[in-house]
Amino acid sequence: MSVAIRVIRRASLRAFTLLELLVVVTLAALVMVLAAGPMAGRLKTVALRKSCGLVASAARQGRLLAMEGRQACRLVLDLDEQTVQLVILSTPANEHAETPPSGAAGARLNPFYRAQPLDKNVQIRRVCQGERFFQQGRVEMDFDRMGESEPVQIELGNGDMVRTLVMTPFGGKVIVFNGTLAAWQSSQQIGDTSVGGVGYE
Repeated sequence: MSVAIRVIRRASLRAFTLLELLVVVTLAALVMVLAAGPMAGRLKTVALRKSCGLVASAARQGRLLAMEGRQACRLVLDLDEQTVQLVILSTPANEHAETPPSGAAGARLNPFYRAQPLDKNVQIRRVCQGERFFQQGRVEMDFDRMGESEPVQIELGNGDMVRTLVMTPFGGKVIVFNGTLAAWQSSQQIGDTSVGGVGYE
């Protein structure tokens, strides 16, 4: 009887063969490869959306600071360093000029008082400010004390994905266009705002 129990125990303790392990590892690798393609595209979209949100937030914050505090502000886009910064230019006329608060107080008043980098894979490719185009250097967008600015279009890209932020001079609306700056401008010339899809940030 003890011999029969030993035979049953040996049969139940049998390990996987090398062939079975190779099949399992191959299937796991195949699943990972198939899932990596869509995941990489999704990560690009998330990074681009995050950077668009950063630039749009800085523009809204500049307009808000200009209107509420009656302070002229400047949104600085550094195309070489790929950063966004909001600079307070002046204080209300009835107050003494002071340096803007730094540290935690400055961050509460203006979270963009230090240059904020875009996502490492996202680039500001082109900026159209009025009739001028920029692909390098610094672009400065001024908000007067009423929160108004000149119209600016900013093209951001992450690999083959491109979004264009369109900042309207009045109202502080930021339109996100799913396409290049050139596509946005040609759609405006023919009056077609449906090209590429338009959203609001």
